[in-house]
Amino acid sequence: QNIVSARSGQEALKYILEMEFAVILLDVNMPDIDGLETASLIRQYKKTAQTPILFITAYVDEAQAAKGYALGAVDYISSPVVPGVLRSKVKVFVELHRMNRQLQQQAVEREALVRSEAARTAAEGATRRAAYLADASRRLSMSLNIDATARALADIAVPGLGDMAAVSLLDGHGELHCRCLKISGSVDTSVGPVLLECQRELSPSMAERVRQAMRSREIAFLPAAELCAAAPGSSPPPEWPELPVDHEEMALCPLVAGEQQLGALILFGKAGGFAQADAALLSEVV
Repeated sequence: QNIVSARSGQEALKYILEMEFAVILLDVNMPDIDGLETASLIRQYKKTAQTPILFITAYVDEAQAAKGYALGAVDYISSPVVPGVLRSKVKVFVELHRMNRQLQQQAVEREALVRSEAARTAAEGATRRAAYLADASRRLSMSLNIDATARALADIAVPGLGDMAAVSLLDGHGELHCRCLKISGSVDTSVGPVLLECQRELSPSMAERVRQAMRSREIAFLPAAELCAAAPGSSPPPEWPELPVDHEEMALCPLVAGEQQLGALILFGKAGGFAQADAALLSEVV
């Protein structure tokens, strides 16, 4: 092993400030300051607060032993020293030190790997986000027709933003109607959103929530509510799809143009389906 010798407590403290040690062999009787006082000073340094100390002494009484162990001594070795005993005791602590260093290095490597993976995931997420927003911008600007725009908005919203999307717009009388629907997994993925020729009026509770979102101009995440009022007649028109029953949360995204209120994009999802990042992404889409 790499052995560093010191002839006094002061010299030992000087080396401790400069180097790291696996184990310290400390003679109880030393010039200037004795071994017990030196041990007390060693323990005041952070990097040697836990370094094993082996005291070497020709004689130790109970009081001296108690004081030594209180200062962190792991053992006493009688003088004159038996080389085989000394080597076996030192070897244990050297191996323990080596294993601790390996564990620390492995921890550093694992932390670096985790940071690298987190950075890669963040970069991939940012790339997907940018691509998604670019596609959304392109598709929303393809037509000035209100129904085509509503259809495009529902199409990009499912399944990227929610499991179901409804586009509700104000009519000329200030009433809110559902103009377009898209439901994830309910139809062939090649089939786009349903453009409703027979538009359905929002339920009173949903209409009130949408109006509140339009007034606040902020996206609201709420428990899911009934989307539309009961259909006139005995049955819904054939173009009205069957709505899922397991949607428990919704996001109301107000659609405004300057000071003009247009309506809202209403997203539905299962409990816990909307992440914290959804609000930021939704605000960029709508």
